[in-house]
Amino acid sequence: MIFEAYGIAPLRGLRFRFYEPEGKILHEIDSAKGSVLEDNLFSRNRKLPLMLQVEYMIRILLRRNIFFVIELPLSCLQYSQLAVNVENIGDVPIATGNFRLSTSTLAPDRPEQNLHPIEGYADRISVFPGERLQLFVHAPRLHFALTVLRHGAHEQPVLHIGAIAGKPQHYAANAYEEGANWEPTWTLQVGPDWRSGMYTARIADDSGATFDITFIVKAPGTGTRAGVAVLASTNTWLAYNPWGGASLYRYDVDDGLARQSAFRVHMHRPNPAASMDGDDRHLANAEKHILRWLEQNGIDYDLYADLDLHDTPDLLRQYSTLLISTHSEYWTEAMYGGLERFLAAGGNLVYLSGNGLYWKTEIRGHQLEVKYDGSRHTFSGEAGGRWRDCGRPETQTLGIRFTKAGYKSTAPYKVLAPDHWIFDGTGVEKGTLIGRSGLNMGGASGWEMDKIDARSRPAGLVHLAKGTNRWRTGADMTYFTHPGGGGVFSVGSITFGGSLAIDPVLSRMLRNVFARFARPR
Repeated sequence: MIFEAYGIAPLRGLRFRFYEPEGKILHEIDSAKGSVLEDNLFSRNRKLPLMLQVEYMIRILLRRNIFFVIELPLSCLQYSQLAVNVENIGDVPIATGNFRLSTSTLAPDRPEQNLHPIEGYADRISVFPGERLQLFVHAPRLHFALTVLRHGAHEQPVLHIGAIAGKPQHYAANAYEEGANWEPTWTLQVGPDWRSGMYTARIADDSGATFDITFIVKAPGTGTRAGVAVLASTNTWLAYNPWGGASLYRYDVDDGLARQSAFRVHMHRPNPAASMDGDDRHLANAEKHILRWLEQNGIDYDLYADLDLHDTPDLLRQYSTLLISTHSEYWTEAMYGGLERFLAAGGNLVYLSGNGLYWKTEIRGHQLEVKYDGSRHTFSGEAGGRWRDCGRPETQTLGIRFTKAGYKSTAPYKVLAPDHWIFDGTGVEKGTLIGRSGLNMGGASGWEMDKIDARSRPAGLVHLAKGTNRWRTGADMTYFTHPGGGGVFSVGSITFGGSLAIDPVLSRMLRNVFARFARPR
């Protein structure tokens, strides 16, 4: 069912009851009540009925109506007529209208012929050294070559195998949600001596077509650990993966349901969004700049996927410092809890990301689910939406938080606190511009950016630098000492890593941070 709704997080206040023609309740969808919504001028204005009317008229004129979609069970379609009662059981006004049912006679799992060139996926996003990684390949030209590359200080080949037999592999129309379900093609034996890091299994056929299957080799299960753990933003790679017709940002399946995006996606499908080609944007290929910098500066690290932290939330206890990379947007309860316990125990955090700790995420099996509209998760029944609206503002962990202001712009930072130890040896003064350029679209403050929230500012927060993006929308670079005793350094920008790779001042600053965090306390 599709409908328009205006107000503060409408699905947190609305209850839907669907009735048979005789008046018996057929189905009920309760509100996701109990969530904590942020309080600001915009949200306070939306509590006024007159403001909802004004918003509605403006959106009609601009053709920017807000539509919501809720899924109904097949039992609701057994009658020629269906009555629905919509009740606001929240404490703020909500305007609704333009209800309509959108149905499809097409089977969700109808077969689709795969006309793509060579592509593939692995059975896991991360492996231990010495483990086997199962590869699933669609090879329309029947043979392909495999080259495994490690992306560190340099792009380094570690394995090459030629002339592997393959075959075309097709999929169902709902593969974006249920997985490709291909037959296994090749088993990759990961070397026991392969160093932790980012790897690509690059497959290529005789037409010249290639495809990257990106995976992570994590630290061995036992033995010595590096001082730094790095968290790759693999949930974000998955969220942006459009393969099979849908992602959390688009819906191109031709089924007549008029959806704007999926809310549940599957890990077992090819992921072009995780390609390591190029230097710019915000996914896997942007993270390699930070990994390259770490290795070129002699900082040992162990790399992990988001799923590793979800499955083993206390793995961070083995490290003194955690680095969160580039675009760490999607966090599960288990991940968030693991990070909070790590910081409470004295761990240090280097946040080289923007838009982090933002969406509440649930994982079940190989599926990831996000409810942007704040409705209840189908996996747990808990309210979804932004973590800050669920009572856990990211500012208390990171010192800053994402806002949409300045989206996709890039600019340098302006130094505000040159006497702070982070700037030791850089020679900067107040007002000096740093991070003027970079390998990722431009200046160090850019794409999506986090800022200080004066209403939720951690004690002792130092405002180190401010992005000079137009209209004061740039990222805030900050530092504070967490109540647990560790330090938290945050840059609040997706493009920071691309500038770190070439900017000597940013490089010296990060060396200062890691040197301070490596000291025994």
